[in-house]
Amino acid sequence: MHRLRAVLWSERPYRQKLAIAAWFSLMPISLLASVFAFVDSKQMVVGRVRQESLWDAAEIRESLTTWEQTHLAYLGVLSDTAQMRSMQPDRAAPLLQRAQQWFPKFSFSLIDPNGVQLVTAGQGFRFSASNGNALQPAGQPALWAAVRSEIPATLMLRPPQVPKPCLASTVPVRFPGAGSGQDPIGYLASCLPIQDLGTVAAASMMLESATDGTYALPLLDLDDGKRTGWAALLVVEPGIFVELDPNEDVDDQESHLDPNLVRRSAWNPIVRLALDSKAHGSSFHELTVDGIDYFVAINRVRAGRPVVVMVDQGTIFAPMRRFFLLAVSGHLLAIAIGTAWLLRICGQLSRPIDKAGERLLEISRGEFGPPLPESNNDIGKLYGYVNQASGQLQRYLHEELQHAALSSQLVEARRIQADFLIKNLPQSDAFELAALFQPAYQIGADWYDAFVVNGLTFLVVADVCDKGIPSALYMSVFRSLLRHSLQQECLNNSLDPQTALIHALTMVNTYMASNHGDTGMFATVFVAAYDASASCMDYIVAGHELPLLLTGQSLHKLELGGPAVGIFETAVFRAFHVPFSRDSILLAFTDGLPDARSPENVSFGSERILRILLEHLSSEWTAASLIQRLHDAATIYIDGSDQFDDLTLLALKALPPPRTPN
Repeated sequence: MHRLRAVLWSERPYRQKLAIAAWFSLMPISLLASVFAFVDSKQMVVGRVRQESLWDAAEIRESLTTWEQTHLAYLGVLSDTAQMRSMQPDRAAPLLQRAQQWFPKFSFSLIDPNGVQLVTAGQGFRFSASNGNALQPAGQPALWAAVRSEIPATLMLRPPQVPKPCLASTVPVRFPGAGSGQDPIGYLASCLPIQDLGTVAAASMMLESATDGTYALPLLDLDDGKRTGWAALLVVEPGIFVELDPNEDVDDQESHLDPNLVRRSAWNPIVRLALDSKAHGSSFHELTVDGIDYFVAINRVRAGRPVVVMVDQGTIFAPMRRFFLLAVSGHLLAIAIGTAWLLRICGQLSRPIDKAGERLLEISRGEFGPPLPESNNDIGKLYGYVNQASGQLQRYLHEELQHAALSSQLVEARRIQADFLIKNLPQSDAFELAALFQPAYQIGADWYDAFVVNGLTFLVVADVCDKGIPSALYMSVFRSLLRHSLQQECLNNSLDPQTALIHALTMVNTYMASNHGDTGMFATVFVAAYDASASCMDYIVAGHELPLLLTGQSLHKLELGGPAVGIFETAVFRAFHVPFSRDSILLAFTDGLPDARSPENVSFGSERILRILLEHLSSEWTAASLIQRLHDAATIYIDGSDQFDDLTLLALKALPPPRTPN
């Protein structure tokens, strides 16, 4: 298991790790966000379809009702004329012909009390007489009974009553002043072809708005296998219906007016739902027919004649699915492009660092190749540090071969190490710096550093584990990488000091742990960014002795922000912020101070350091006087004994503003 984890993750290059991390962090978030957006949008679409479908059904119902009432009222006025009451074909015919001219889609008939047509008008459908009866064909006696009820009515007719299916409207014809109890002297009827119902009643306008334009929907025809699209129906008891489609096939129209055929058709579930006696008013349903899901809006304002508007859910949700797929595809493409750029940029960054590391590895084996190319950019500066170390070590090795004496080697090594320590500490009117480095042997593994970038004063005090030449070599690599990283991060003006410190230390830790972890070497570090203008300091203490900050008589230790550098590749560091008022003084040191041993082998200890700091107020100390006081105390304490460990001290004193003359 451990080996598998190493192959799959630990031993992978950081470029691949960054790519994998990007995919496994961004892709799930992108997919989850898209899914939540899709579900939320779907609920909104369902609500909108419900609202619009119920509104369409109500509008169609209102249009049909208005048309029927208006048309029956017109027939009533026509039946009350003297020409109609005469029941004479020659007198009634001209009036019917004019009516047909005004309403060219209709056919009109004057029928005697026995159901025999006296006269007809219109080029459209004409009533067909069956045994002399115009409205009582075989198998449909109920229609004639409805007509003879003497109540104006609109009926669905189909062959053989009429050549083609139509909607018949009838009103009784009576003598002037005749009451409703007297038998009519005849009937006036009109016939409108079924396919013209939607147009005449203005319902086809909604049909056209749904089936025309850029986002047109096809028309449903379940019996013909057209299972996707939109449909508007007028359902009539006992189980027949009319599609409000002007292009509906005549054979389909006729079959839809036969209850027996409707019960065997694919439309039957919709018709049964519309005629549900338990439901009242308007309702909205989700219905599955032959494996297809539909939204069905029903208006039951008129009993026995509900209006149905329906559309399949696949058609409604198709744009959302396309948008979802496009969004997910776009996110994946963006992640892929971002990953490609990430790999490219990481490759450009890591290859020079790998090259510098390889050169350091060669140098550690005594193999000195040609110098790396130097330039004014960040990588060129890093190469310059490596070349500097290589040149110094080459000179050291040359002198070692020339003299072949250990003392000479150590002297030269100490000189090389001294080159890494800055000669002149930064100073200003706002602060003063003092430092001391005293190795236990001729060369040591401690170091300090201080430099100013973009108005920030960076301080470093570090201690490489163990002592001697191996630790010194590790220190040279470590110091170069840390200084270079701090300079590079600080030059990025978009980063705050804490972020810059964390990025720099994390990069150095990752590189040292992954490339030199096998050596078992590591370093404890205190690194800080001091802003004199803001009187504050940001810092990280990585496994190091906690520095001390004295303000007046108040003394406290800084906080630990992470482990030693170079042990764990995945180490996390935390930066802290602390006020650094004028007259405050900071002391940073390595463990060579508290671990200094007396002749009795007793440590100098942290308490003695605290007592020395509290000998004066912070305003009374100078950086140099504090360093000198601690060095003298440690020297007196060891009393000639061998120095136990490298000793490094650094003090920063914030100066008060200069006094202005009165």
